[in-house]
Amino acid sequence: MRWLRRIALLVLALLAAVHVVCSAALILLRWYNPPTTAVQAQRRIESWLAGEQYTKRSVFLPLNRIPLDLQHAVVAAEDGRFYQHHGIDWLELRKVANQDLEKRRVGRGASTITQQLVKNLFFGTYRSGVRKLLEFT
Repeated sequence: MRWLRRIALLVLALLAAVHVVCSAALILLRWYNPPTTAVQAQRRIESWLAGEQYTKRSVFLPLNRIPLDLQHAVVAAEDGRFYQHHGIDWLELRKVANQDLEKRRVGRGASTITQQLVKNLFFGTYRSGVRKLLEFT
């Protein structure tokens, strides 16, 4: 029983450490553009393993150079309830969970823009229950 408690404490400590590192990075990214992301690293590794060339293409623009209508269109397309929730859309999650239970399979996702940002910056695109848990923290 003692070893189970130690494992649980270790898992909690690791989750807390990931949370602190990601939170600190997100705070810094308010003022600095990220030099790379987990998705870019993943794509670079995948292309290297496939023997193909990888070219990173990105141009950072100040938000005020992106038309307001385009900003709203992107938010609406990716997360229609963005302004009603605080990072996790519990209503949409419940709908998706109910649909998945009815069909007995995993269907569409319910990630918010906030969760997509965390996934793309820190975790890559591979599906994982651990990644979903970390997106929630």
